[in-house]
Amino acid sequence: MVSGPLRGGDLLGRLAAYQHRSDGFIRNAYLGRSDSNRRDERMLRGRLRWYPQDGQQLDLMLLRADVDNGYDAFSLDNTRTTLSDQPGRDRQLSNAAGLHWQYTGTTLRGDVLASVADSESEYSYDEDWSYVGIAPELEYSSFDRYLRDRRSYSLQLRLSSAQPAGFRGHDLDWVAGLYWLDDDERLRRQYTYLDRDFRSRFEAKTAAAFGQADLQLSSAWRFSAGLRVARRAMRYGDSEGVGAQPDTTLWGGKLALGFDTGRWGNFYAALSRGYRAGGVNAGILALPPAAAEETAGIAALRFFDQELLYNVEVGHKGRFAGGRIHSALTLFYMDRSEQQVRGSLVLPRSDGSTAFVDFTDNAASGHNLGLELELRGQVTPRLGGYLNVGLLRARFDDYINADGRDLADREQAHAPGFQFALGVRYAVTDSLYAEAQWEGRDSFYFSDRHGARAPDFALLHLRLGWDSDRRGVALWARNVL
Repeated sequence: MVSGPLRGGDLLGRLAAYQHRSDGFIRNAYLGRSDSNRRDERMLRGRLRWYPQDGQQLDLMLLRADVDNGYDAFSLDNTRTTLSDQPGRDRQLSNAAGLHWQYTGTTLRGDVLASVADSESEYSYDEDWSYVGIAPELEYSSFDRYLRDRRSYSLQLRLSSAQPAGFRGHDLDWVAGLYWLDDDERLRRQYTYLDRDFRSRFEAKTAAAFGQADLQLSSAWRFSAGLRVARRAMRYGDSEGVGAQPDTTLWGGKLALGFDTGRWGNFYAALSRGYRAGGVNAGILALPPAAAEETAGIAALRFFDQELLYNVEVGHKGRFAGGRIHSALTLFYMDRSEQQVRGSLVLPRSDGSTAFVDFTDNAASGHNLGLELELRGQVTPRLGGYLNVGLLRARFDDYINADGRDLADREQAHAPGFQFALGVRYAVTDSLYAEAQWEGRDSFYFSDRHGARAPDFALLHLRLGWDSDRRGVALWARNVL
């Protein structure tokens, strides 16, 4: 990375280059290779910042990512040794650009943000996880490849108060804006069990208006209200003659009330409504017609609906002991309807093989109850530390998955009951320091389709470093136990 002024103080630049290469951590015993799950990643990022005149700033960002990784991670006995005869690829080539112009006047601030991105990707793998000849009477051989071409354009126009405005004798900060997003994704699937390549196109155009106002009711009380309304128009079509053009109106908002006690910190309470737009399950639509016809109810999984979420939270933030201790505590409850969840199906074929397909499904309802605590402190001038703790109860209230199992009151996938991180840093001298971090996480379900769980864990990390004003060096180790 290199950065600095290019012309006086009004034109600045930054250029960063990144490259990562590795043979990976998989050995393919059949091919006698240790690089079938290799990593080969390169990224180049550039940024220019220009101050054309007082009160104006223009940022231009450019990015190019070139990823050409192998994909050979499925093992019959769940080890890091595979038997694939056709390793796949995990490839991506992306170009993106962003523009941000901002103007700050005496009372108003204006922002214009625009971006464009173009990505080509490939995800492919040996679907049978093995080689021809491993079990002649039982085996099958298949390969699956997904090729995607995605283009995305966005534009945001925003006005806000540069200084608090007066409203009936109270200070008022506000922001209002318009947002537009255009996504266009084309998919081509090449699959052993398809008579011809499957092709599809999914377009989504979103237009939104948003605003928020923060009113200082008194020296201690502050009220905030925000609203966002979006219109999302989708269009889908594929080579099998399936087509749909659903349009959806979405809205979300927030009401919050804060109280600053001064010595004892800030208390707040908030009520918010959020949404997540629906979409298309391309993996379901790309199934061979025979597999789709043999599976009851699979047609209902071709599309998924929007999710709505209501969140209630209360919290506190404070500084104590002369500012040496910082704390933040949040208690929240989320009520989720038409909750979007990840599902999967294993579909048997007449030749004894199976097809695996994952998709997004809607659970009728669910809830999340959680507590989050953050503490940071400087015990002495040389000794400091932090503690982060998260507790979560995430359950389905009503959900029958694609296999017909009733998952009411079961934990949601990827929702560990607790997470924590405890860290200590000691400055041996003004330049030499030592750090230790202990982090842990509860067990959790991998999926809502089966009962496999990730185990709980606790890991210890150590770091020894030396810093000066202009350079630094560190020796570190992760999971030392």
